[in-house]
Amino acid sequence: MTNQTITNEEEVAAYSIGAVVKLTGLSSHNIRVWERRHSAVVAKRLPSGRRCYSQAQVNRLLLLKRCIACGFSIRELAQLSDTELRNKVEYYKPKKKVSPKEGGITTVGIFSQSDLKAQIQKIPQIDITLSEVLNDFSTLHLNSSLLQASPNILLLEIPSIVVENVKSIAQLIKLTTPDLPIIIYRFGNQNHLKLLRNLGVRLLRAPLDDESLCNLLSGFISSNGWSAGNLYTPLPKQYPQHLYTQQQLSKITNLPTKVDCECPHHLVDILEGLKAFEKYSGECINKNDEDAALHGKIQLTTANARQQLEHLLREVLSIEGIEI
Repeated sequence: MTNQTITNEEEVAAYSIGAVVKLTGLSSHNIRVWERRHSAVVAKRLPSGRRCYSQAQVNRLLLLKRCIACGFSIRELAQLSDTELRNKVEYYKPKKKVSPKEGGITTVGIFSQSDLKAQIQKIPQIDITLSEVLNDFSTLHLNSSLLQASPNILLLEIPSIVVENVKSIAQLIKLTTPDLPIIIYRFGNQNHLKLLRNLGVRLLRAPLDDESLCNLLSGFISSNGWSAGNLYTPLPKQYPQHLYTQQQLSKITNLPTKVDCECPHHLVDILEGLKAFEKYSGECINKNDEDAALHGKIQLTTANARQQLEHLLREVLSIEGIEI
């Protein structure tokens, strides 16, 4: 693979790999591997030798990420055109809106070898209609309780996807028509996985942490008009208020100080940086509920740190006899 060098004029429209990480949510390691091993994108080079990416390449990385979330591997996707990637995203996204069975509640059926029930009970709009431990998924379509419940979301945790499982799941989906069938698996033949995708099944590789699973379910509910709330970083009723305006901070910077080390001035510098980052984290691009929760947590933590320093600055100004 040959990297291209760009001129200074082109740098304006280019993103560093750090910026691409923020925009896509991908790790720098993933981006480099996708480029080096699979040529999924080809970075250009600044005169300094550093990688840079165009907006089109950032968009392509986002498409690749969305396709991988549908269960594809980067090996399957790397050489596809952007149009082909968009078609996959469009084809494999949920086709129907959730139609809550009763009282605005989304029903879920769980069949697994672990306690997935405990992981998703945090979502208030979900009613776990069924939760059973299964070792054999080849006769799932014969489960009378599941056929009768016909849940909105069907969640299956299958260690290995084999042909018998695929046949049973295919029949089950035709009988119960879930809005969102999900399979969490460790091993599976690519042909079997493709058959399941064609049925609209969302495939996720195990192990899957409970936060990711909850965000997937709540994101699906929210996208269909049902708010599942913020699961992990609820903002407090009283968000940390700013104790100083920008004009007041500027005034402090220009005031003489009795302290030789100029601590008040340095505190203002730190506060201004925290305020800028607090605003930045609140305006970051959120591609899903997990991103929103993370950015909300970053913003709130920064705001709390900022307010603590504001209280400290107030104490320092009081000792110095400075009134603002």
